[in-house]
Amino acid sequence: MSVLSLLICLVCLVAPSLAQVGSPIGVTPAEASRFIWTVAPYEDMEISLGQSLSFRYPAFHDVALADDEEAYTSCAKDKMTVTGAIDKGMPEPFVFTPEEVGTYYIVCSVADHCELGQRFVLNVTEASPQADTEPIQVLVAQQPTWAVGVKYDDITARQDTVLNFVSNIHHDVVLINNREAFENCTIGEGNITVEYSAQDFANNPVFNWTVGPCKEYYLACSIGNQGCQAGGHCGGGQKLKVIVEDGTDDCYPQSNPEAAAVCFGGEPLSLEDSSTDEIATEATEAPADGVQAESEGTAAMSSVEADEGEATSGAFAAAPTFVTIIVGAVAFLTLTSI
Repeated sequence: MSVLSLLICLVCLVAPSLAQVGSPIGVTPAEASRFIWTVAPYEDMEISLGQSLSFRYPAFHDVALADDEEAYTSCAKDKMTVTGAIDKGMPEPFVFTPEEVGTYYIVCSVADHCELGQRFVLNVTEASPQADTEPIQVLVAQQPTWAVGVKYDDITARQDTVLNFVSNIHHDVVLINNREAFENCTIGEGNITVEYSAQDFANNPVFNWTVGPCKEYYLACSIGNQGCQAGGHCGGGQKLKVIVEDGTDDCYPQSNPEAAAVCFGGEPLSLEDSSTDEIATEATEAPADGVQAESEGTAAMSSVEADEGEATSGAFAAAPTFVTIIVGAVAFLTLTSI
């Protein structure tokens, strides 16, 4: 076998593993948390006459019908009729039952939620005896979306992997420097680094964040966290732990409530007034309150186009290893042929 043939074989073997390093991962809501009506993308739906839709939503949302396609596309508030008021989605879901066959343009009329994608088209067909009579849950689309109200499973990734966050001006992405602050959502300017601001999302709804060398990273949205109290968007589920499978640096203390309490200007909260256990209890109860406390939004995007340079940087980071293999192979073949 010639040297060239062997080199081609080595490229075929090594190249696939290089392509896998740093492959982009879309930050997508956990499956179990998708039953929520919030500012996020939704797929169009079709049901039979007699069936119903179930909407679960916190305050600062409603269910409205746009008069026609034009009103739906332009989000014209003067052509919307509210059918599910802002206080009807929790604790019991709001159930909407169409009364006739046709097309329904369903939106949220609160603030700029319709413009940011909280809407979908419902097609109602003739009644069917086989149709399920239980209300059908309205679910957030299973695509990259950084939103409040849903939750996010931990992501395990290799160093240099790119994570895609898709959102808008109502959200940011911050890196929290303490595990307990992340778990309790007691965050503020003293224990976070802003990776991508709300204004950044307004300018570009796609943020590409690259995994570093730490064993773990704690990311969240800091909107609505006032005075380091548990809640806000973080307390509403908008947080993410990244576990780095080849991480080498232990960047965060295992347990450090004092550091978790340092939020603003280096001034710690009084641990006597609010113990770690009490803060943890508040954080456990915070998702509903935290969601209700905010007027939030998440861009509805049909796809994520990651920056090609950033998305492939992880793959090329492994290039030195590849070069070493090739050089070694050439040297071996040269020596054996002498």
